[in-house]
Amino acid sequence: MNPAHAIRRVALIGSSFAAGPDIDPIIEATAGRSGNNYGEIVARHLGATIADLAVSGATTANMLSTVQRFGRRRFPPQVPQLPDDVELVMITGGGNDLGYLQSIMPAAMAGRFDGSVITRPLALATRLIFGTPEGKDAEVAASGLTQVVRAVRDRAPGARVVLVGYPVLFGADSLTDPQERIRPADLAAIKEIGRRLDQAYELAAERTGAELIKTWEFSHGHAAGSAEPWVNGIRGVPGDGAALHPNAAGHRALADAVLALLRTDGPRRTAADRR
Repeated sequence: MNPAHAIRRVALIGSSFAAGPDIDPIIEATAGRSGNNYGEIVARHLGATIADLAVSGATTANMLSTVQRFGRRRFPPQVPQLPDDVELVMITGGGNDLGYLQSIMPAAMAGRFDGSVITRPLALATRLIFGTPEGKDAEVAASGLTQVVRAVRDRAPGARVVLVGYPVLFGADSLTDPQERIRPADLAAIKEIGRRLDQAYELAAERTGAELIKTWEFSHGHAAGSAEPWVNGIRGVPGDGAALHPNAAGHRALADAVLALLRTDGPRRTAADRR
């Protein structure tokens, strides 16, 4: 394993939670990729070059082998683009595999429509069209993340691989704006999807021996609507690609966590499946 001071080439792969949409400067608009996402911050701190391949909307399939399409724009699969001599690969994704934000935004819009007798029929229509938050089993994301780690190791055998988990989006002090109401049952379901995603990271790390940033654990107290939020709130515009995503402070916190981890020697992998 490479100690932090020796790392000169790093890479970031994943979805919008890695890319950093709406954080200046945006260096790739279609991908929602910021020059101040946590991977870019880590690279600058190390004095390293970075292959920043994260694309908003990516699933683990898009990281592995499936081309991602935005109109005429195409983003090739991310792992095959990794330099084979990269020394550190940071991974944040899997939420799209579970339909995480895809469950939250309709529930939030329906909650807003509930606030007025006039718009209440729109709330019913929204729930009929999009359903209520359910998500998928943690194994869906765990399997995808496990395959991503293995593919990264096949591509860059000498790389230190770090899974960077998702932050808590809603906490006890969230939803302070009455316009951001979500029904208690829907909010409970959304939090359960978040816990499943956290579980998926635990499973993938256990299966592969990848290092894990347990963001879910240390981000409590920094949810949307808290005194010091690390994620954006629901900002009122359907299709807002940065709603409920890590903000600049959140990405700095993730970068700090990665840098702290890099000061350790890293895990020792066994031959069984930790490849």
